[in-house]
Amino acid sequence: MIGGFQSCFNRGNFCRRCCINYEDRNLPLPLSHIKVRTVVDHDKTVQEIKSNPNKSSLMGVVGESPLHELIGFHPILSLPGDLMHDFIEGVCPIIIMSLLKQASSMRLITYAGIQKRMENFKYGYFDTSDQPPPIQVKHLNNGHIVATAAQKPCIFKLFPIIFHDFIYHLPSFIVYKVLREILDLVLSYPFRKQWLPVLEDLCNTFNQIMILHFPTKIIPKAHFIREYERMIHDFGPSIKYWCFRYEAGHAYFKKIAMRTNNFKNTPKMLVTHYRLKQCFKFELRKFEVLALMHQ
Repeated sequence: MIGGFQSCFNRGNFCRRCCINYEDRNLPLPLSHIKVRTVVDHDKTVQEIKSNPNKSSLMGVVGESPLHELIGFHPILSLPGDLMHDFIEGVCPIIIMSLLKQASSMRLITYAGIQKRMENFKYGYFDTSDQPPPIQVKHLNNGHIVATAAQKPCIFKLFPIIFHDFIYHLPSFIVYKVLREILDLVLSYPFRKQWLPVLEDLCNTFNQIMILHFPTKIIPKAHFIREYERMIHDFGPSIKYWCFRYEAGHAYFKKIAMRTNNFKNTPKMLVTHYRLKQCFKFELRKFEVLALMHQ
């Protein structure tokens, strides 16, 4: 890992910003009662691991960061969380799936009815480009929503509209409403400092109602949500350092690899295609400038 932390999130001290243990994630612990990782403690832990090779990991740290020689870099201070993975591909799909399963268990709608509702829903003009595939019965059985990172927010945003006739009968719908308010805040740009106390209260409330309604669904990413108030305070608006644009750029190379079906020296092939694309763009701009000059 780039920070020298453990890459496994289902045991030990899985968080990079505090020392919470995996077994304690379901406990109603205030965030202020959990020890925060510091630069001094982290450096001591790294030195202890280096001096004792038999220790594979200690407090979630496995060794020194490969980037430790960079000026101004430190694993504790330079690695903020990612909004896309924590919210959009993490907690949000879990809450949607949990609410739909609860509705089915209360006999408000069947799995087949959920799939039919999704298939027949008419998306608006601004949502058609990110229209998600319908949630099928097999997806509900295995508890996994099949959609891209751009399609999952569309499902989450339109969930109360698609299933408007029964959502208010769900006792756990409060979890969705609080998470929706948190997501609206962390997606805000610019982000005002006056909103930080509100975000902190919402994150604490979300943790409490998750323990009450979905205690078995509290994954490590549900804990990461609690730390976004600190993270935004230290690093600024979270959409300025999320991975959404990186994933969009990465999708281009994945499409090229699949369409060309060429697996001999794949890096060279991808670089060649990308350079040709960039050359075409630059030359196209020249022609556009010349055309404007002649008009």
